[in-house]
Amino acid sequence: MTGTHVNYVRLRGVSHALQEDESRDPARYGTDLPFSASLYRSLGSWVSMQ
Repeated sequence: MTGTHVNYVRLRGVSHALQEDESRDPARYGTDLPFSASLYRSLGSWVSMQ
């Protein structure tokens, strides 16, 4: 993969379902939480670079 540029983004306070959840409490999985704003920003930046 010569010449490949990699940029990692750490999404803090995000559950495995990509929802905002600072609690890390499994009992909250499945509740109606908003999707991560940092995910939207990071994904939008990546799309604009393509």
